[in-house]
Amino acid sequence: MLLKDFLRELIDGDLYILSASDVNKDSSGFKPLIFDRQGVPMAAVFTIPERASMYAEVAPYMIQMNGRKMFDWMPPGYGIVINPGHQLGMEILPHGVKEIIRDLG
Repeated sequence: MLLKDFLRELIDGDLYILSASDVNKDSSGFKPLIFDRQGVPMAAVFTIPERASMYAEVAPYMIQMNGRKMFDWMPPGYGIVINPGHQLGMEILPHGVKEIIRDLG
């Protein structure tokens, strides 16, 4: 699969984001699992819920979100790590997050 095809599947499909606290319908209480990559905050995002199980102790709650909405929602300065700890994954640095929406959105 080409990178562009993988990214297209990400923004067109559903993604799963862990939270350290329960998330209300209005999104209040959302505390996403964030990794630090040399000073750059990276939000953990999963393509299937099962890939998130290794982080359930620190972030036991999960929300499901459309990929396009998630990329649009990502605050400036934040990157995304897809499927952290798994072979099928990647990192998208902050500048890349907005480029994906610009190029594929």
